[in-house]
Amino acid sequence: MKLYRALWNVQDSTGKFVPPGGEAKLDHETALALVAQGAVEAEPIGDAPALSDDERHTAVLKLVPDLSIGDFTQAGQLRAETRRRIAAALGFEPTDDEIRAAGEAYAKAQSGNA
Repeated sequence: MKLYRALWNVQDSTGKFVPPGGEAKLDHETALALVAQGAVEAEPIGDAPALSDDERHTAVLKLVPDLSIGDFTQAGQLRAETRRRIAAALGFEPTDDEIRAAGEAYAKAQSGNA
C-alpha cells in the first residue's frame, strides 16, 4: 500500500475516513479509481507503514460477511483463489488465525444482534 494526499474526504483501504490534505493508505486499484475521480493526488507520497494488529483485524473483519461456504476447503482452510482475492483487496495476506478470529468475532456480533 502507498500513502496518497487526499484532495476530498476519502475512505482509505483501512476503512478510515481521511479529510482533504490528509494521508490515505490506498491499494493500487483503489488509488487508480480515486486519482481518476480527482479525489487524491496522482503521485503517492510514499509507502504506507505496516498495519497494526488492530488495523489488520478490522480489515479482515470487514471481508468476513462477503465470504461464502465455497471459499473454504472441506478442511476449513481458505481456497487459494479466495486467499489471493482477499490479499488483493486488503493489500496483505491474512493468516488462517486472523481469518478464524475475524469469523468468530463476526459470528459473536451477529448472535448479539439477533
